[in-house]
Amino acid sequence: QAASLQELSVRSEALTASLSSSEWVGAELSKGLAVAMRALETNQAARGVLQRKLAGSRAEASALTRQLEQANRQVRVLEGKVETMEGEKAEMTAATEDAQQRARASAQELEVAQNRNLDQQALIGTLEARVKDLELSKNTLESDVSRLSKLLAATEDALAFEKNEVTRLYASLQSLEETLKSS
Repeated sequence: QAASLQELSVRSEALTASLSSSEWVGAELSKGLAVAMRALETNQAARGVLQRKLAGSRAEASALTRQLEQANRQVRVLEGKVETMEGEKAEMTAATEDAQQRARASAQELEVAQNRNLDQQALIGTLEARVKDLELSKNTLESDVSRLSKLLAATEDALAFEKNEVTRLYASLQSLEETLKSS
């Protein structure tokens, strides 16, 4: 009977040690779960910020695209005006050959048309430079959108990993609780 009491005592000490170890493991799993939840919340907040930045960049890119299209339309209109003025210039040159008296008036009209033509060409140059600037801005924004999209994808991957880690830790905690209950 003393042997069975001693055996019960040894078994009781082993169960006490096992329970103490299980409580420690449970506490560590709870800490790990809390850390994982904080990381998950942080990743979700970062994802929200990145999504807002991405939406802003897309809106800005869309606005720049509309400006670029408008500038292109203006360039086409001005090119048409330049062609028209060049036609007018040719007509005026022919008119100067017809009559000496009309030559002075035609020369003055030609000079005005040439000045308008130069002004229009200068305006075309300015608009073309603006179009180039807008295209450069658009390319920069597209690059930013691409970079932010990649960053968002990486954040979503990290978020998925953290969710899986939380699920795994939660399953481990439940398994430990079931083990403790069955012991």
